[in-house]
Amino acid sequence: MDGNFLQGGMVHGVRRIRSTTRVHHQGLPFTTVTAMTEQWTDKMMKLLITAASYIGGEESERGAAMQTQWIESQTLQLEEQKLQIQVELLELEKQRFRWERFSKRRDQELERLRMIGWDWS
Repeated sequence: MDGNFLQGGMVHGVRRIRSTTRVHHQGLPFTTVTAMTEQWTDKMMKLLITAASYIGGEESERGAAMQTQWIESQTLQLEEQKLQIQVELLELEKQRFRWERFSKRRDQELERLRMIGWDWS
């Protein structure tokens, strides 16, 4: 993955999956979030490859149970990381909305002052 996400999402097979990345107001991606998402995807792929390598092997029941437990713990850890990324995305979006609201109010106030002929000197 090169970190260049489509704004509307990515197409995987037949389904269209919505991307969780947001685009900066100037069209630049939030690179930290993109990097974290890419790391999460890489870890998930490694986990799936590891899990697939155990399929069909002649392991003891105990070994298979330990592998299953390890895979479940890794999956849980990756899900927690994914949730942390989503929390960070929501925080960034909240900050953006606050800034937009502040900026809009400021612009309205400046326009109001301009309309009444405020003397800036």
